[in-house]
Amino acid sequence: MENFSEEVLKRSLHDTIDCLCGYPADFISGYNNEGIRLFKFMKKVLKDLMSISPEVDSISQRLVEEYNCSSEFSQSIAENFLIRRKDVQNYMSSCLLSENKLDSFNWSVSVVLSSSSKAEVKEPLLHLEINTVNDYSLQKVILEFNYKELCRFIEQINEVKDKCLGY
Repeated sequence: MENFSEEVLKRSLHDTIDCLCGYPADFISGYNNEGIRLFKFMKKVLKDLMSISPEVDSISQRLVEEYNCSSEFSQSIAENFLIRRKDVQNYMSSCLLSENKLDSFNWSVSVVLSSSSKAEVKEPLLHLEINTVNDYSLQKVILEFNYKELCRFIEQINEVKDKCLGY
């Protein structure tokens, strides 16, 4: 499992779950310079383990096959994981496991002069490119709006903003 000792991984399992559930866990000082990397790795492992059958044998087998753990260690981790599985499930169901963050966005406006269905259109179009990033990948979403769609989109964004501000 990465370059972490089995003892560190065993201890970090509960610390990671505690941290995800809002309990204090100091990964930076508690695990020296490897804290952030360990935390991200353990989140990935927990997410993976939640996708399989909640049985010691299934979890242990996944740890051996996917993460190269010893049988004895994987058994211990599987048992500990099952004790805290409900906490991880609650965390995941609250949608906080989405790690996508806005990285950047770009926009441009073009004018459609004609189309296959109309000889003259002369309609402005907004092209909005939204780039998100997480621990594993960069995602790009491209949206295109005509004026009416853009106004509706802005209205909805303003509604979200107002709800966030408590109006």
